[in-house]
Amino acid sequence: MDLESTMEWNKNFQTNSIFVYNFPNEWMENDIKKNFMIFGTINNIIIDKDINIYAFIQYNDTEASQKAIEVMNGKEINGKLLKVTSRKIVDECIDMNTNKLDSQQKSQSSNDNKKTTLFVFYLPPHWNDQDLFDKFKTFGNLESATVAKKNDKTSKGYGFVVYTDPHSAALAISNMNKVEVYTGKRLKVLLKSSSNETNKRKIKPGCTIFVFYLPNDWSDKDLKRHFSHYGNILGATIKRETNGKSRGYGFINFENQQSAINAVAGMNGFNAGNKYLKVSIKKGEEQYLAPQYLNIDRMNNSYNSPPPPPPPMSCHGNESSNYANNEMYSIQNTMPNNRYNSRVSTNDVHQSFINTQYGHFPYNFFKNNEQGPYMQRSYNKTYNNMGKT
Repeated sequence: MDLESTMEWNKNFQTNSIFVYNFPNEWMENDIKKNFMIFGTINNIIIDKDINIYAFIQYNDTEASQKAIEVMNGKEINGKLLKVTSRKIVDECIDMNTNKLDSQQKSQSSNDNKKTTLFVFYLPPHWNDQDLFDKFKTFGNLESATVAKKNDKTSKGYGFVVYTDPHSAALAISNMNKVEVYTGKRLKVLLKSSSNETNKRKIKPGCTIFVFYLPNDWSDKDLKRHFSHYGNILGATIKRETNGKSRGYGFINFENQQSAINAVAGMNGFNAGNKYLKVSIKKGEEQYLAPQYLNIDRMNNSYNSPPPPPPPMSCHGNESSNYANNEMYSIQNTMPNNRYNSRVSTNDVHQSFINTQYGHFPYNFFKNNEQGPYMQRSYNKTYNNMGKT
């Protein structure tokens, strides 16, 4: 799909059509269809297979398109937040990439020998490779220039230029972006995403946690918000049925192991809408954890292991009104008795205090653990003063 036909198609935008962008780079037409067909019958999908920046999806009815927008807009997939709307133009899709220019140019400037590719949109229909080359060669050492073509050899309206160094590319962007080279046509020049960008976001072993017993109404955004206090999150996804209904579990990818461990220690047993979350390190990745962290994850299945260190108080709280007094994540109703030792009363004041200070640890486990004397001393001192003014 060339930009000319896209703009024309967008002028006649129907109410049962949606505009999708910021999807994963590896997605093709089949991937888009697989993720959006659950909302209704799709009549048509238009996607530019050369640059995979945006796509149009036309449903058979308006209800399906509205449902797709409600469910998919803002959904996080592979670390990227989908943008789904009913009325946007291609310019807005392209402009979202301009925010990446400064940071990518800075990262590339450290290596003057690194080749840099630019996208050039809104080319005059009569331009060929040589015309594009001649227009951009004045800004530095230009290695190549290519105009994308259709099957009939006519221009698609955009092309690529490759410089041998990032400085020349930056100069080309500053001088050629939004320059009118044809009546009613202004070039759009953008830096191509770095090929290493995805690799930098690869998840390290031991940094992924699984979260079970999620509330049915939680979205990916809700999941991320509740866990974002423990460290930088690269991705958070709730698994769903083909009809979009939550399966009740999901996973979160943290940037480092410490954040994942803090999340397990702080959120396992968290009361989320009459459900108690079960949080653990991804099965099979415990072996990558540092020895001092191993017992933290084991506490999910056994209470004979040493307790994890209490989550830092800076981790508690969120955007709720309880943020200031740490009530959101520190003061929780205790879990059912069968989750802990049956001798511990649900309303036991000991358990309430422990929940407040250290998260969801059973009182007997805490009391009898010989490896937590600092916790015991803190408990004795504070509990003895409870109720005193």
